[in-house]
Amino acid sequence: MSIAEISLSLGILILLAINARVMLKLRRLTQIETGMGARIAFLNVQAEELRRDLAMIGAKAKAAQQTMGASITRAETVERRLETRIAALQLAERPEMAGRPHELSRADQPEFVRFAHVDRSNPREARNHEAG
Repeated sequence: MSIAEISLSLGILILLAINARVMLKLRRLTQIETGMGARIAFLNVQAEELRRDLAMIGAKAKAAQQTMGASITRAETVERRLETRIAALQLAERPEMAGRPHELSRADQPEFVRFAHVDRSNPREARNHEAG
């Protein structure tokens, strides 16, 4: 066997070793890629579920807001009715005030008459009313 044949055989063995190493690395990369693909698909499904859940929560929040608004409106209506009934009861207790609440001093006015003069949009007047 000549040196050329030995060199050629050694070169072929080295190339086979390099080829085997490259094949192992390619297999590992394929496995990693497959695993990454599965993870990405799983995360995509989770993101879609989160989007769906958020849309459902938003719809429920909007419905709750509308229900709350309707409840507040009903409560304000009941409040006005109660104030009117309380005013009628207080007026029945003090018939001398009928038709003349503006002639009475503030201290003599029953509470329902004072409510009638409170501008609730004006914070200062509302605060004065609560204190008085």
